[in-house]
Amino acid sequence: MKKIKDIRELIEFENKRVHERLTLLVQFQGLLFTALALGWNKNYYLILLLSIVGIISAFSFGQILYFTQLAFRKLNDEYNKISNEDKEKEGGVIGFYAFTNNKFLYILGSIFNPSYTLPWLSISAWIFILVILNT
Repeated sequence: MKKIKDIRELIEFENKRVHERLTLLVQFQGLLFTALALGWNKNYYLILLLSIVGIISAFSFGQILYFTQLAFRKLNDEYNKISNEDKEKEGGVIGFYAFTNNKFLYILGSIFNPSYTLPWLSISAWIFILVILNT
């Protein structure tokens, strides 16, 4: 069925974008943490600047990744509108989300999704550094 194929292609496209964005997030945060390690005892304002840039960049990436997850949910909703007969012919397209009707598992899978957790872990680490810096 053409609609299932279109949804599958959109999901593959979004998955590639998520991979690129997560890779950029991790690389950029790694660069900032390296700069932090090199400048730790050198200049207070450098560490403050790195922390602020780290928080802003992680929040920005997190926002983009959050909207990508909303796109996945919209695609999942479109997939759920397709008849079960057509789904059986073509197979699932969204993996975990396509096969669970359990709301708790759906939410749990969403919470522990790296698209959600990595930006918040980065933000938390930078806030922790700011706390250490100012104590």
